[in-house]
Amino acid sequence: MATVLGEIMPFVDAHYWLPLFGGHPLDKLHESSAPPARKSLPCSGLFKQAHITCDGRLSACSLDASSRFHMADIENETLTAAWHAPAFQALREKHLDGNVTGTVCESCISYRESP
Repeated sequence: MATVLGEIMPFVDAHYWLPLFGGHPLDKLHESSAPPARKSLPCSGLFKQAHITCDGRLSACSLDASSRFHMADIENETLTAAWHAPAFQALREKHLDGNVTGTVCESCISYRESP
């Protein structure tokens, strides 16, 4: 991975991991085989996947079952503009900071401590 990052870094402002579950991919080398206690931040879906509801809303979450995750209405703006909407950008920043307190993601079951 270091070789790949060496080739990419001259062309980007920053690099960060977008794991689906369990933290940094290299952490697996030092962990037991037990599943992680909780999903790591940032949630990769916020950066890689557009979730469009049946009524034309761009949702921040693939598990969205309510309007609280709606970031924009693509009936009234382009998908590109919706993807870069201030609310969506602010939510991504909170994920990159590793603290979703005060966001719609705060009560996500993926971030709750395991019993």
